[in-house]
Amino acid sequence: MKLFSVFTCIAVAAMILAGGCSKQGGGSVMDDMNATVKEVAAKIESFDVKKLEKAADQYKTAIVAKTEEIQSIAAKVKDIPVTELLGDEAKVLKVQLEEAKEYLADLKARYQVYLDKLKAMGVDLGKYGL
Repeated sequence: MKLFSVFTCIAVAAMILAGGCSKQGGGSVMDDMNATVKEVAAKIESFDVKKLEKAADQYKTAIVAKTEEIQSIAAKVKDIPVTELLGDEAKVLKVQLEEAKEYLADLKARYQVYLDKLKAMGVDLGKYGL
């Protein structure tokens, strides 16, 4: 039960963090996650550099946060004794880990759309490396 509470707290904190850092002028990172990469690319066609940079910064923050979450979950999986790797706790952690990895991949794909647009506009992408 204590483990469930910890996961609940982490999930709530992640949602708050993602919600708090995701607002941009034309939508949010969370809105983008409900759209295909192609739809995101079409949406940002009319964005100016400032709007694109703001969104890219928000993506970078979200990606760093999700990466830290993945590392935390992976560390918990690693700490599970071999005799308990097939138990319920391990299964829950492994599912959470896979879901977090998939979400991170989706974040990165959409982030790249913003970076490609910025690059096409002649913006130096040095500050956007992960």
